[in-house]
Amino acid sequence: MDQKISKKYAGNRDALAASFPGAHRFLLDLENGAASGLWLSTSTNAHLYKQNSFLSYIRFGNLQYASPAIILSPDFHISIVRGTSDQSRLLFPEIVSTFVRNPAVPGSLWWSESSDGAFEFRSATPESVFQDLLDRLRTLEIETP
Repeated sequence: MDQKISKKYAGNRDALAASFPGAHRFLLDLENGAASGLWLSTSTNAHLYKQNSFLSYIRFGNLQYASPAIILSPDFHISIVRGTSDQSRLLFPEIVSTFVRNPAVPGSLWWSESSDGAFEFRSATPESVFQDLLDRLRTLEIETP
């Protein structure tokens, strides 16, 4: 599939460079994930895909404040790319939940879970969480219909 990175999304991503470098690197790594089948389709926010499967909607939060956030949601925004299928259940809630509830990662004030199953990652999120999540995404087995 063809990755599409909009100027608005790139601006939002780059706004994180100084205030939330872990999230900024994570998003750049996702953009450069073609070797493992990862790709993004963006407008203001992003849909994350692996091969022909939608995995997560990634939203930006609080960009204008000192404590920005990114939100990973199992629910896509409006629609997904034609020819893809919704496989977000491969990531939510179990896999994402495993990373945020990892006893080896100190604290819990860096994340929250909403009633719709989305996970918010705040600027205090340890960079190791993003690296571990990226590694898991790279090795995630996509089910074929």
